[in-house]
Amino acid sequence: MANTGFFDRMTDAFSGLGGGFRGFGEEVNAKGRELNVRLIEMAQENTEHGFNTARAVFEAKDMSEVFQLQQSAVREGLERSVNQTREIAEMFAQATTAAFKPLSDAVEDVRSGD
Repeated sequence: MANTGFFDRMTDAFSGLGGGFRGFGEEVNAKGRELNVRLIEMAQENTEHGFNTARAVFEAKDMSEVFQLQQSAVREGLERSVNQTREIAEMFAQATTAAFKPLSDAVEDVRSGD
């Protein structure tokens, strides 16, 4: 009879973990879509910046202006790259935390016997 209670608890525990894994997968899919959309937006921003710089270079009045435009474009591109890298790292950190929450909640439920 004691074994029946043990097996019931184990069945409940594994059932709860299954829900945790399901929540984990759903969260990974949602955050993955958000990240992909943002990466596409960043690529579009970078491309537009490149075309705007190219247009400005071709419209420049002299070589001094060309060099100034190129210097500015490189500086802005590096700043944008650093900011975008930081944003992506933050998105990954948030996604990881959010993805593991359902799983860690399920494990905590198993530990506490709920």
